[in-house]
Amino acid sequence: MKKFLTFIMIAAMTMGSLKAQFSVGVTGGWSNNFHEIDEGYSSYKDYNGNGGSAMVFGRYEFTNWLGIRVDAGWMQRNYSRTQEWEATYDDTQYKSKQEWNFTRNYIMLPVAASFSLGSDKAWNGYVDLGGYIGYLASGKNNYKSVSNVDPDANVTEEQLPLGDKRFDAGFLTRIGFSYTLKCNVFFQFDVSEYIGMVNCHDTGSQYIKQPAYDWTTAIQLGVGYKFKKK
Repeated sequence: MKKFLTFIMIAAMTMGSLKAQFSVGVTGGWSNNFHEIDEGYSSYKDYNGNGGSAMVFGRYEFTNWLGIRVDAGWMQRNYSRTQEWEATYDDTQYKSKQEWNFTRNYIMLPVAASFSLGSDKAWNGYVDLGGYIGYLASGKNNYKSVSNVDPDANVTEEQLPLGDKRFDAGFLTRIGFSYTLKCNVFFQFDVSEYIGMVNCHDTGSQYIKQPAYDWTTAIQLGVGYKFKKK
C-alpha cells in the first residue's frame, strides 16, 4: 500500500511539474461503414457504404506523452443491402434483384485518451483509445427493383424511419501523426475505428429481424493550432 501511494505521489508531482498544452482544430475526410449482421439463412446481403465526415476537436495534453482528445461533429455511416432470386414458371425463368441504399447522418461525440510519441518535435505520432456516443440525426432509404420481366427499374426514396435506433455507442481506436510548424499551426492525418456496441435495429423491425452493429472506419485530414504552454 505504501509503495502504491508513493507511486501516485511521484506521478502527481511529475505531471504537476510539466506544462500542459491545449490545442484545437478541424478535421474531415472519408468514412466506410460495415453493417455487421448475422445473416443466417437470410437471402439478404449487406455491403459496406462510403460517406464523409467533418468534426471539430480539442486536445489537452497533461504531459509530453499523455492527454485527452474530444471530437464533435458529423459522420455518415452508410450501407447497402441486396436481395436476388430466380424462379421458373411455365418454362419461363424469372430473375429479380432488389437494392436498398441506406444513407445515415450521425452526430458523433468521441472521447479518448491520447498517447503521444515524439512530443516536442515537428513530427509527432499518437495513439488514442476511448469511446463514443452517436445520434442518428437524419437519413433516407433509396430502393430499386429490377427484373427481367420488367426491365425498367422501379425506384423509390423513403425518408426516416429506416428501421434503425437513434442512439449508438461503442469503442474508439485511433492512430495518426501530425506535423507542427514553428508558428504552432499543425497538420494531422489519422485513421479511426468506431466499433458499435448497440444493436441499431429496432426490435421487430419489418425489413429485417436480426440484430446489427456498425463498424466504421474514418480516414481524416486535419489542421489545428497549439496554444502556448501554461
